[in-house]
Amino acid sequence: MTQRLARHKRGFSIAEMVISLSILAMVFSFLAYLTFYSGRNFAGLHEQIISQVNAANAIEVTANLLRNAAYFSRYPDDPVTLEEVKRLKVAMPLSANSVTTAVLAYHSRNKELYWFDSENQVTFDSDGNPNGTPAKSFPYMESFGIRYESMFRVTLVAGFTYRGFARVLENPGNPQYGQFITDVIAKNHFLDKGEDNYAKDITTSGPATL
Repeated sequence: MTQRLARHKRGFSIAEMVISLSILAMVFSFLAYLTFYSGRNFAGLHEQIISQVNAANAIEVTANLLRNAAYFSRYPDDPVTLEEVKRLKVAMPLSANSVTTAVLAYHSRNKELYWFDSENQVTFDSDGNPNGTPAKSFPYMESFGIRYESMFRVTLVAGFTYRGFARVLENPGNPQYGQFITDVIAKNHFLDKGEDNYAKDITTSGPATL
């Protein structure tokens, strides 16, 4: 006599289904949180990399421009007591005895640095921010200042944000701040001397032929 053993079929109980769904929901919630958190941190890192690269590029380009200047001049409205100013007149040589006045200015609200080939191309609002169409612009500048040392010497200070990769998950909302600082001497303040002007004393009271 052959006996057939009926297979016992049993589905999930309500309690088991609730537990399984809860665990699955926790897993998906964790993955969603990890994706959001990682995305936010990498977005922050990307912004900081842009900030640092642009600050370095702005310093390099503007320093090269200023080194070819005849001399520098402050804006009369900027108090002499200010350690750093946001704008500077730059006398660029046209010939051995003439210059044109360019302008280097930082827009603190837009966080952009501008270079104008002529002072006639720029005006300033009540906050001292430049308005006009610049020949060169450098966006994503966290900060920028100009230390006026003399009519032949200035110091450029470009600020940027950064954060070490080890601290990405530790405190994403608290970046660190750094600076690129470059000392610039107007090499062409003796236009009639050509390359010999490089060795001249930068404390001279004024341009030789201007």
